[in-house]
Amino acid sequence: MLYLPSSRIRELLKVEQAGVWLDRSSNTKELWMVAKLPMNVIRAINAGALVLLGSWVVEIDGKRVAAFGFRVDDNPQHPTLYFGACRSTEQVEDLRALLTTTWFPLQVHNETFLPVLHADCRIVPERARPVLDLLPPVGDSPATQQRELRVRALDVIAASAEPDAVPDARLRASCLQPLVFERTQSLKSYVPGTGLVCLDDKDEGNELERLGFQAFDHLCPFGAFHQPLVEYGGKRRELCDILAVSRIREQEDEGIFVVQSKVTSATPESLGRTDARRAASIQKNILCAVGQLNGAIRRLRAGDRIFRADGAPVEVDPPVPDLKGAVEPLNIRERASKIGHGIVLVSDMHEGVDWKAVARELIHVGEAAGYLCHVLDLRELQRLVSHSAGRPAMLERYLTQRWQLMVQHKSALVRSQFLR
Repeated sequence: MLYLPSSRIRELLKVEQAGVWLDRSSNTKELWMVAKLPMNVIRAINAGALVLLGSWVVEIDGKRVAAFGFRVDDNPQHPTLYFGACRSTEQVEDLRALLTTTWFPLQVHNETFLPVLHADCRIVPERARPVLDLLPPVGDSPATQQRELRVRALDVIAASAEPDAVPDARLRASCLQPLVFERTQSLKSYVPGTGLVCLDDKDEGNELERLGFQAFDHLCPFGAFHQPLVEYGGKRRELCDILAVSRIREQEDEGIFVVQSKVTSATPESLGRTDARRAASIQKNILCAVGQLNGAIRRLRAGDRIFRADGAPVEVDPPVPDLKGAVEPLNIRERASKIGHGIVLVSDMHEGVDWKAVARELIHVGEAAGYLCHVLDLRELQRLVSHSAGRPAMLERYLTQRWQLMVQHKSALVRSQFLR
């Protein structure tokens, strides 16, 4: 059945990095569960990772707060938890309705808001009885409306999920039960300039590139290039995965974004890998990409000719009406001489990676190339681009602040937070 999200959920899909929500479909008023998850986690689910439905009741200062979400066992040693608190009486009642049913429809969106997975989910209502018995009664909504109480309640839940957690009396009831997926369906979305996005695509590396390109194409219209080529030594070869340049500068010293992506595949076999093996593989890929960025930046600053993937020079604009004069000429060599940004785009910023060693390499290469270098996953990139509000200069500002934090803390594991 077709699901049309409400205006509330559409807004949450845009502004939240990840989350799980309940919604009444705009077209049928049927109760749906909606999730926004990183693409690598969605692929792990599609590959067979166990998903558990979590529900909790926490009592803070005499007020009961209801919460729900997913635990995804994509990493056996460190499963991922996505959860949130009910914010209104209506949301508590929707949770009550969900926990008393035997099945519900689920739609999962990726970092760029695209719906990629649908499933009918079966649960056992009797398992959630302890939570149902303690849900706030109808009309008792003050706790759900107070942000400070919700934050404290979510902290209790997060702490309880840690290994060897000490029982907390404020966690009055909890339930984690496996979701049984039925009639799972991969959803297909066509994005102009990016192409088809779906879980059936086996080329995960190219998928990550295209999703990253989608973000830069939105930010730098007529200045973003997927898999550009460089002419060097009489031959053409791929320069980088994404090259992006603002065609309407706010400041004279705006530079270039050079992106190299590395994906961590999600397959049934990979789900069983240990933390150490997974982290080592990701770190090796990151360091390889940093070296590739260094080479691409050197070629750009040397003034080598750059071509689109189809072989046309990037300096020659496509025949679009009224484009000439609307944007400034694409002077790659001049723009490459500014302080730009080199980005390693990864599918998983695994906490087991030696991020201090990665930071040292980013700083070393950045100083040699004259660029600020970063490691981002798609979730972080999308968040930064979204808050840049269509302004490449603002993205440069955010990345510069991010780089300064990396240098200050000597770690490349940096997450951006924006107050709303």
